[in-house]
Amino acid sequence: MRNLRSMNRLAIVAGTLLLVVAALAAGDKFNPHGRPLGYDDQGCKLLVKRAYECFHDPHLRISRWAAYRANCPGSNNLGRPNNFHSDSGLTREERATNSDYLNSGYDKGHQAPDAIIKYYGEAEQKQTYSLANMTPQWHRTNNGVWKKLESKIRAWSSQKPVWVVTGPVFFPGADTAWIPKGKKRVAVPHAYFAILSRGSKPDVISFLVRNQSEPFAAANLNRFLVSVDSLETLTRLDFLSGLPDAKEKAFEAKVPEKIWP
Repeated sequence: MRNLRSMNRLAIVAGTLLLVVAALAAGDKFNPHGRPLGYDDQGCKLLVKRAYECFHDPHLRISRWAAYRANCPGSNNLGRPNNFHSDSGLTREERATNSDYLNSGYDKGHQAPDAIIKYYGEAEQKQTYSLANMTPQWHRTNNGVWKKLESKIRAWSSQKPVWVVTGPVFFPGADTAWIPKGKKRVAVPHAYFAILSRGSKPDVISFLVRNQSEPFAAANLNRFLVSVDSLETLTRLDFLSGLPDAKEKAFEAKVPEKIWP
């Protein structure tokens, strides 16, 4: 009888895990082709905001990915609130603080960007200033290629909605810097990925941009195009998980020749 009860408990646990995996894989308004899967870090939390969601890693104190729907018709004149704040959905130990970034030399770099999310309204814009949505980003990256990519996303989404998944990349075998200096609080990414999709087919392009303090040799976004497969290898995440297997493999293996017009 005791063995039977143990087996029943194991079956319940296994069933619950399957339901969790299925729920994560299922598409939602931010990830219509399925949330990224394959997390290998314990204690990560999905934080769902009004206009984006992110998967926060308490060990790194940044999110492994953030996802949002870009829809930017016309213009929006909301100013930047710059009200950076620790996320209330995380415990004191899990979350980053403004003091972690103080005098670090890094910008607080948005994953789900203010300039796109503000099109949904002021309340949605303010939520992008959660430190769970930030990473330590060199200013040359934040105000350079990454800003240019976000500007392109705004332009593309003025024609039709664009779904975006973006996040940090840590290169295998490379040392990871942390802030504040001398404390292992917030991890500094080596690079960033962005996967964009639009339309029902869908049409997919993906990017890899290094997080660097030096100016980029070229700002042509075509230079940063990569396959989704290569990003999966680097991040250990499974993207486009909600697509049929054959379609997913075809999209992920392709390296786009150029960005969208």
